[in-house]
Amino acid sequence: MDCAYHFKTRETFLKLCLEKLTHEGKVSLADMILTKKPQGFLAKLFLRVFCKAGNIPYENMVDPQEYVAMLKRLGYVDIKMEYIENYVFMGLSDYIQQHKKSLQLFVPGYKWIKLDIMRYLLKVVDATHFLRFVIVTASKKHFVDR
Repeated sequence: MDCAYHFKTRETFLKLCLEKLTHEGKVSLADMILTKKPQGFLAKLFLRVFCKAGNIPYENMVDPQEYVAMLKRLGYVDIKMEYIENYVFMGLSDYIQQHKKSLQLFVPGYKWIKLDIMRYLLKVVDATHFLRFVIVTASKKHFVDR
């Protein structure tokens, strides 16, 4: 599922997922996280702009250690995280550009402004490795009654 970073908040969403999972059930997500906490005014501003452009709650932007700690705190086990940003950010940027080219005769230019901004931001993210795109899997802890 590719959407957890859009929920307000991701933690609330993952808590609800855990409640719905059967014993030893698993959740698998494509998710976006920080490489590390932004340092300095410009990095923090960039993150805020990226979150606003992508409809992502700012509080969902955590680093890998915070993400895993949150999953453990919620009760998930067997947590695995695979980094796949090399296949995502530029691919999405290119897709937006191709989509724009194929529809520009039918869609007025001003309607592309937000997607053009997102394309630029994705290129910056790819060049700076500011964000990570991950596949996360985690299981519900199985409790044995005695």
